This record gives sequence, C-alpha cells and structure tokens, in this order.
Amino acid sequence: MLSNNILFKSNSINTTNKSVILTKINQSSHNSNFKNVKNNSNLTSNFNLNALNTPINVCYIGAGYVGGTSSAVMAYKCPKDIVTVTVCDTNKNKIRAWNSDNLPIYEPGLEDIVNKQRGKNLFFTSDLDTAIDNADIIFISVGTPTKQKGFGAGEATELKYVESAVRKIAQISKNSKIIVEKSTVPCRTAEHLRTILNTNNKISSKSIIPNTLDHFIKHNEHNSNNNNNNNNNNNNNNNILDSPISYNLHDSINNEKNELNSSNIPINSINNITINSSFTNEVNINYDNSNLMDSLSFSNNDSALTDMDSSSESNTCFQSQEQEQELNNQIFEDDEKLFNPNSKNLIHFEILSNPEFLSEGTAINDLLYPDRILIGGLQTRDGIKAQNILYQLYSYWIPKEKIITMNLWSTELSKLAANALLAQRISSINSLSTLCEEVGADIQEISYACGLDSRIGSKFLNASVGFGGSCFKKDILNLVYLSNAYNLPEVAEYWKQVITMNEFRKMRFIKNIFNKLFNTITGKSISIFGFAFKKNTEDTRESAAITVVMSLLQEGALVKLYDPKVTKNQIINDIINNSKPNEFNENLSNTIICNSAYEAAYNSDAIVICTEWDEFTSLDYKSIYNNMNKPAFIFDGRLILNHQELKSIGFIVEAIGKKI
Repeated sequence: MLSNNILFKSNSINTTNKSVILTKINQSSHNSNFKNVKNNSNLTSNFNLNALNTPINVCYIGAGYVGGTSSAVMAYKCPKDIVTVTVCDTNKNKIRAWNSDNLPIYEPGLEDIVNKQRGKNLFFTSDLDTAIDNADIIFISVGTPTKQKGFGAGEATELKYVESAVRKIAQISKNSKIIVEKSTVPCRTAEHLRTILNTNNKISSKSIIPNTLDHFIKHNEHNSNNNNNNNNNNNNNNNILDSPISYNLHDSINNEKNELNSSNIPINSINNITINSSFTNEVNINYDNSNLMDSLSFSNNDSALTDMDSSSESNTCFQSQEQEQELNNQIFEDDEKLFNPNSKNLIHFEILSNPEFLSEGTAINDLLYPDRILIGGLQTRDGIKAQNILYQLYSYWIPKEKIITMNLWSTELSKLAANALLAQRISSINSLSTLCEEVGADIQEISYACGLDSRIGSKFLNASVGFGGSCFKKDILNLVYLSNAYNLPEVAEYWKQVITMNEFRKMRFIKNIFNKLFNTITGKSISIFGFAFKKNTEDTRESAAITVVMSLLQEGALVKLYDPKVTKNQIINDIINNSKPNEFNENLSNTIICNSAYEAAYNSDAIVICTEWDEFTSLDYKSIYNNMNKPAFIFDGRLILNHQELKSIGFIVEAIGKKI
C-alpha cells in the first residue's frame, strides 16, 4: 500500500511542503476568507492547498461506463508516481476486456488513454479484496437501476449494488478510508452508507490523533506570510488556490508532539499517527460477510448529460456565523473524544459525494474539461479534511473555480436536479414540436429564435423523437419517488410530466409512420437508421429506437436495422427483452441486422432516422432512392437531413416539428 489512513495523518514525515486545508474560524476570517456569492447571502470559504505530493492509491469499484472512463482520465492527468488508480469488478469478462485491445465500452478517445496508462498507474482487476485493502480513496461507481419490483417499483432507485460494495469495504478494510459516491443515488444515501460502515466496523490497535484546529490557527498566524510567499512562487497547476491559510505538516507534527506530550498524551501515539502496521485484536462488530459478493454486480454504465455552467466561483461553507460557531464547537468536541487515550479508536470512514456529469459520446472531453466538479461532505473537521484531499486530487487538471465543495445532501440532489432540468428542456421543445406540426411552424426556427435569448441559450433545444440513455428517465423517476415520499405530490406530478411528454413524442412519431404508410405496414420493409440512444455511443438503454422498432414489429413490419456501433448481440438482446415470451421468436425472424445503411435501405418502403449519426447526413440518397420501393418515404426523427434536397430526389419526407 502506498499510503494509509490519509484522513488523519501526514502520509510522510518527510513531506515538508504538503499543505492541508482548514477553515480559519475567528472574527477576522469573515473579512479575509469569506465572500458573498453574487446576490446570495450564503458565505463561502476559500481553501489553500497544494496538489498531492505523497503517493496515494485510488480504487474504483465498478468497471462500467462511469468507473472505466473516470478512472482512465484520472490516471492520465495525475502523476503516475503519485497517484495509482485501480478499477475492480466482480465481472471477470469485463476486466479481461479492459485489459485487452477490445475495450468493453466505446467512447471517442478512451482507447488511446487506456493504452497509454494501463500498466503504469492504471490497473484493472477482479481481486476486490486487494484493491480495497490497498486503497486510500474508494469511488463507488456501481449500477443504480430503477427498482423493478417491491416498494417503489418503477420509480425508486435500486441500491443493492451500492450497499453490497459498502459492506465489502467494511469487511475488508484495515485502515481508515475516504468513500466517494460516484454512482447516482437518492438524496441522503450517504446517511445509510455511514450506518452500514459504522455498525460493521473494526477497532484499530493504534490511536488516531488528529491535529487540533486551535493548533493549526496558531501555527498559521505565525507562518502565513512565509507560506504565501512560497505559494506565490509556484506557478504550476498544482498550487490551485490563493487563500493565506496553509501549514507545514513536518513542523506542525513536531510542535504538536511537544504540546501534546505536556498534556499527558503518550508520545508513541503521536509517532504512530500513520497507522501503517498490521492490526491486532481486530473485532468484527457484526455479521458474517462470507457470501457477500455472490450476487454482486459492480458494472455501472450510467451516464448523464450536462451542459450547465457553474455559477459559483468559490467553495462552501456557512449559512451564518452561528452555523460557523456550531461547526467550531463540533470540531473541538470531536477532538476531545479522539484525544481521550482511554477510548477505543475505530477505523474511520468519511463519505463524500462526487457525482459524474458525463455525456456519452463526449465523456472524455467532459472529464478533461468539466463544467464543474462537485464535492459534497459533512461540514465537520473530518468531512472538510476529506473534501480537501479529493480537492487536491482533482487539482492536477481542474481549475480551482470549477471545483466546488458543498453540503453533502446538496451534492447528492444536484445530480438528480441537473438531469431533470436537462430532460425538461428536451420535453419542452418536443412539446412545442407537436404544435408546430399542426400550425405550420418550423420547430428548428423556433429553437433558433429562443436560443438567441441569453437567458435561455441554445443547448438542449433540439427537437427529436425523444430522449434516451440510462440516466434521464431513471433520475426523474427517482425525483418523483422522493417527492412522493416527502408528501409533495404536486412536485412529483410536475416532474413526471417530463417523462409523459417524452413518451407522447415517441408515440406520435410512430403513429405518423403508420398513417403515412396508408394505415397498414404489415409485410412492408422498414429501414431503421440507428439504434443507439444518441450518436458516438453503443449504448441502447432507453433508446427511442427500441420503442420505434418494437411498435413496427407489433404491426407486422419487416425491420431492417443498421447502426455503426451497436453490436448484433445487443440488438438481439434488446428485442428479446422487450418482447412478450410468446412473441420474441417471431420478432427476431422479422428483424434483419444489416452491415450498412445501403443494405438496410435496399428494397425497403421507408427509412426511419432514429439516431443522429454523422454518416447518415452524407449518404448517396439518390442511389438509395433508386433501390427502394415506391413511393419511398423518409421519416427524420432527428432533424439531421436536407429535406428539400430529399424531396427533389423524389422522397416523401416527414420530419419532427415541421410540415415539408
């Protein structure tokens, strides 16, 4: 293990330049270290820190979409001699794929990064025990699907994989760790995880002696000018904040030894602050974990779309001076308990929330140049320390103004809120598209006109057959469930309408295909261009194309399908999973999976654009038209084609949100 118990120790006594982050709690701090954010009266504090310069082990549990992409970029951007990233999963086939030339997921730019870092500071393993045992920081990036049965079925989030991962961490860990929620979870999930960890904890044979805040303040007041001069001389990305509070761990520990020794605290407790040795007299407080991993599947392919800008330039802190003083009191109460030499010191787990905001197809760019990084934690001494350690990790490549620390519950809810607001925009423009079809307006012109308004902006105003992906629907349903659980039915109904409108848009598109093909499509050949829920991904979860294909099959059509990235096996599985048991054989026999758009369109009666792949805009549609049955129809569900040009060729063109 490269480093242990980083939440409570200096990592290395020889680390003379490392700084940790503390909030200076006194009257003067309100003038120097806090400022108002725009018109918000909430006070926020700036932290001063240097990037990590002591080796640290990072572990991702879950080798799916989120864990795979996030870990790869972290390893790529962090120094390989400082940060080691290990991704673990119970799915051995997935791990073998990550260690091969055929990665289990497709994302532009991902393969190059994995090839550069794998075997250097990026590792993939199915040995969860070793990965967890060696880790200082553990990101939980497992699946959180919608429950399919039981209480909250169809709305609530299934947290069994998250809970299994946390129980495994409690079972394996021999030292304190920072646990980070990366998966999308309901608000206040961290509270439940903390309960599981605390009731399945182990007792350390070594004392955990944290530095007191009072000592830090005294030390910083004495040395703040020197530290500021040193920080100003460092012009690289690692010195990311400019607040005057920092301290030298080496000097601090030496001074603290003298101070604490005079208070009858054994000097060996201070020397053993690192807690690196093996444990004796370990006590498991609760139950048998031997079969813990039998049903555990860690793969998380969740992704979210984001184009929101961060409006805050600084980091958390207090709603008022009273809240600040309350934290101050809590810090010293915690110190008093931990400094008691007669108390038993449990392994400590600090839980943070650090949601991902990735858009499939641009995830690598989203990770390299994010709109914001949210780090939520409890505003206690240990919570703030943990936030700052994760802050340091991200500081290797993320500008300071984009790393935002905040309340733990606010961070958890922010992910759901972001996805809900983005999906709301899509449903809003799609609702207007149906009106455009009736009155003769053009939804693209409407989108352009509204997008020019700086208060609205142009992003996520593209009308389509409907949104898909793993997160939008799932997260909105989660929001609906939470609202009902807290007796807010009006709020629940408001957000549920976003999904209702999305389903309405899909069904209206499908009914138009049926109507234009003379109210019967039995035996007709329909070509489907695209099966992924969006371009530049192979992900088909909640894809509008699935709804279109299954509806056409129900009407007796012969479906000829082409997608440049989605595999044949994935298409077959989606058709089977969305068919009734007595129908999937017939549905499969009426589905032909093609190797090109030209093959799919040959001798077909209509083309349906379901995914906005770039290659569909540059096809030879004149040649395609010549090889189709007449009349030849095109239904543009993504508004990517030149409709007037298609009409001049001879196509009958139907498009979302306009009359052609």
